[in-house]
Amino acid sequence: MRIYRQFHFLSLDIVAGALGSSCLAARLLGANPGWSWWVTLAFTVWLLYMGDHVLDAWKHRKKSEREIHHFIFRNRSLLLYAMGVIAIVDILLIFNFMDQAFLKYALMLAGLVLLFYAMRHLFKKNRVLFIPGEVFVLILYMAGTWLGPIVSREGDFGSPDAMIALIFAAVLLMNLGVISLYDIQLDNRLGIASLAHTLGRNTTRK
Repeated sequence: MRIYRQFHFLSLDIVAGALGSSCLAARLLGANPGWSWWVTLAFTVWLLYMGDHVLDAWKHRKKSEREIHHFIFRNRSLLLYAMGVIAIVDILLIFNFMDQAFLKYALMLAGLVLLFYAMRHLFKKNRVLFIPGEVFVLILYMAGTWLGPIVSREGDFGSPDAMIALIFAAVLLMNLGVISLYDIQLDNRLGIASLAHTLGRNTTRK
């Protein structure tokens, strides 16, 4: 159990899930994005989630009740060093080995990531600009995991493919909603505006 918790705290379960989701998309679409796609996907997902955890751990370092925040804050020096190294390797892979067809979409995703951090950490008290983090997670997760298979596939992305993607997105949204409901009391105490916190329990359940 301790090993699993550390695996979870390091967001490695998220990375495994993203790779699995992208493998599913590639299999369904009959696509092969190439080895550089899989490596950069794993690195980028890890950097995104770990960066978010580090920021949360720092903001709530004095009052956090989450074990993950304590773990991240306690190991922040090592994690920041690892993030720096992996970020450099990730950038080198993207600009030197990734298929050029992916680059413009990768830049668009980078913009979404910056917007995600702004909405989650800068505008979270602004009711006009704030958007629940789960919405961005849904968009980024779907775009990130399905981008490679869609771009690298042969043929058009048709209606049956879109239907599968929508079903996958719906399942992901339900999962995010369940997690936000499970953590709503703790999120309220920490001032973290999750989907359930923003919409309310009843609306989120629906």
